[in-house]
Amino acid sequence: MTRDEFRAGMRRLAILFGFLVIAAIVVSGGFILFGANMRSGTSAGFGVVGVLLVFGGAAASTRGQSLRRVGDRIVVQDREERRSSTLLSGGLLALGVVFCAASLEIV
Repeated sequence: MTRDEFRAGMRRLAILFGFLVIAAIVVSGGFILFGANMRSGTSAGFGVVGVLLVFGGAAASTRGQSLRRVGDRIVVQDREERRSSTLLSGGLLALGVVFCAASLEIV
């Protein structure tokens, strides 16, 4: 991995993290709007986003099989595709754990 690829990846990660924080704030706002107090609503919002990320990471890990079906034929994934799938699932799981931990800290 070159330095430019690393920087591009970190830039995409920062954008994804910002989007997820905004999504957690929107979900928290919904909880607060429907009667929860500020702390529990914020905690619930971050928890919901964290759980969705953990489920997404688990789903992405099952997608990383070495054989897949494309139309009528079976294709073997190359090393880069397997690596990409593993990194995606690990990243989603890690972000999910961070958001779940943040929801526990807020309470």
